[in-house]
Formats: sequence, structure tokens, C-alpha cells
Amino acid sequence: MRFILLAFVLFAHACLLDNISPTRKLNDSIRDMNDASRWGRIDLASQYVDPAYQTTFFKSRHRWGRQFRIADTELVRLDMSPDQDQAIALMSISWYRIDQMTLHQTVVRQIWKERDGTYLLSAEAVFEGDAILIQGPPKPSADSGGPTAGKAPAS
Repeated sequence: MRFILLAFVLFAHACLLDNISPTRKLNDSIRDMNDASRWGRIDLASQYVDPAYQTTFFKSRHRWGRQFRIADTELVRLDMSPDQDQAIALMSISWYRIDQMTLHQTVVRQIWKERDGTYLLSAEAVFEGDAILIQGPPKPSADSGGPTAGKAPAS
């Protein structure tokens, strides 16, 4: 009798876990990715990033933990498409430059898409605030000490 009761409880629990709503799955993905990014765990955060966007994602976070510290993140708004395969999230990120210690606020618009039952970040852009937070590294110029810096042009 106990075996039957235990089997029923385990079966019911598995059914409940399998039926988590798309909104809940999306909220969990957004929270987990942004928390991992906040604490410098870009390796964990990248699990929630579309493979086609990962290179851009890594470049956009290259200053996090080195030049910037993330003080807090907050999901301000979430709009899911009617068919629940895409969503737009507005994330408010409080951060500061390590060398200045002045608190900045940036709102980032994140686009999430459903893939195989989970949601992945597929794009993001600054919606409001200081855009340097998610800018990629500066591109080297000829004046920045690259291989041709300081050399006279060939005649």
C-alpha cells in the first residue's frame, strides 16, 4: 500500500514539474541569466543565450567584474507574444565603475525566444541610460599601438 502511495506522489510531482507555464519558464530563464551575469558567472549565463548571439553576448559583458560592478538587477517589464514563442523584457541594471564608485542606471531591452521548451536571450540593446554597460570592447585603431603604430607609411 505504501509503495502505491509513494508511486502516486512521485508521478503527480513529475506531472506538475512538466507542466510549468511558459511564463514561469521565461521568468526563471531571465532571472537565472541576469543573476549569473551579475555575479560574473558568464559561463552559467551563456546557457540561457542563443548560440547565434553568444559571441556578441560575451563581448557585451567583457567589462563586467573588471571595470564595472553590478549592484542590482530588476525585471521592470515583461511582454510575451500571444503564441508565447517570444518575449521582450526590460531589465533595470544598477552598476558602478570600479574607479569612480558612482552608481549608474541602465535599462536593457532583452529579446527572448522559445527553443525546445526553454527560453534563450537572442538580442539586447540599451533602452535607457548609459550604453557603455553592454558595449563591446573598443576596436584597436592605428594610433592605439597596433602592429603598424609608429611606423611611417611605405613610399
